[in-house]
Amino acid sequence: MPEYIPGKTIEEIKERYNLDKVYKLASNENLYGPHPGVLEEICKNLGDIKYYPDSECREIRQKLAEKYNVDRDTIIMGNGTDQIIEMICDSFIGPGEGVVIADPTFLIYEKSVVKYGGAAVKVPLKDFRQDVEMLIESINDKTKILF
Repeated sequence: MPEYIPGKTIEEIKERYNLDKVYKLASNENLYGPHPGVLEEICKNLGDIKYYPDSECREIRQKLAEKYNVDRDTIIMGNGTDQIIEMICDSFIGPGEGVVIADPTFLIYEKSVVKYGGAAVKVPLKDFRQDVEMLIESINDKTKILF
């Protein structure tokens, strides 16, 4: 699989096409920036950035568990969608095992499956929609995940 090449920066696009304003949507970036409440909390805690964060995210997992009335140990946290997908593949995929994915889809699904020795079974979209019947038909005894 070829190496992922990220999109150009806003500044590169402005310069190349002589534009004043660019809205970048190609690299899964947040067009609006952080919520003001998040910025406020970050500013309040700037003095603590010298410490490593709690890698198990105990406090936020506990708050989510209380809010949704589930056990804290059933909640996982990750540094973005890529890491969560990697964690799922690491937990469930072994050599030769299958994962059913739509095609086209988010690049990281296939990259993660291949990284952990699995085989991606691609199901083409039908009129740019999930073909649920074909997704189900593509499941076999080696299928471990359907993304």
